[in-house]
Amino acid sequence: MTSQALLEPIPGPMSVSTHVLRGLLSSIVDGKLKTGEQLPSEAEIAQQMGVGLSSVREALSALQGMGVISVKHGSGRTVRGLTFAAIADPRVSDTVVNGQLLLQTTAVRELLEVAAIRHAASEATSSDLAEIERAVAEMDAAVHRGELGVEEDGEFHLAIARTTGNVVLVLLQESINSLMNSIRRKSHQQEGRPQMAVDEHRAIAEAIRNGDVENAERLLREHLARGASDAGTYFKD
Repeated sequence: MTSQALLEPIPGPMSVSTHVLRGLLSSIVDGKLKTGEQLPSEAEIAQQMGVGLSSVREALSALQGMGVISVKHGSGRTVRGLTFAAIADPRVSDTVVNGQLLLQTTAVRELLEVAAIRHAASEATSSDLAEIERAVAEMDAAVHRGELGVEEDGEFHLAIARTTGNVVLVLLQESINSLMNSIRRKSHQQEGRPQMAVDEHRAIAEAIRNGDVENAERLLREHLARGASDAGTYFKD
């Protein structure tokens, strides 16, 4: 394996270990390092990438923590494959997220969030409604401060999930938020997108408050589709 196969130019300031992490993960995503294949030694990676051993060890430790590689005494490090932890890690998400993964994420969100919003529109308590509307207000405030409102965006969707009282669904929504926040950090850079998301959230919240199940679902589906379309500008195959 050559250094070119492992390393691609990455713009902007970045720690050496993150640079190595991204290069290795990119090689796994591209299939240059295949599932079940043994990684080169630390020394080989360091030489190929022109970096120090400590940076390589940090990168390999991160990959192991993500579950992307496994370590067995006496047989070195082996590629296990892409994991959700790697997809959702903001250091490397733009390396692994592409158009296909974005479409798949949107499909999963529809499966989970449509069920949640239909429940919210028919069963939400006054406390639930207050949480949903607070999430809208907090994102609006963040956007007016000139921020992207990424975390606040996720909190809105999480507030809707919490109305179900289903712990598993909430945990799944939190996991999806980890991935979506990485995507939103890109898509919310599009001019006007953060405020548009606030306006869409406000309309969805109003439909929930009015108990309009069908309209709430329609608005949510349109919101998810528009968000995926905007994000697709940044994440392509």
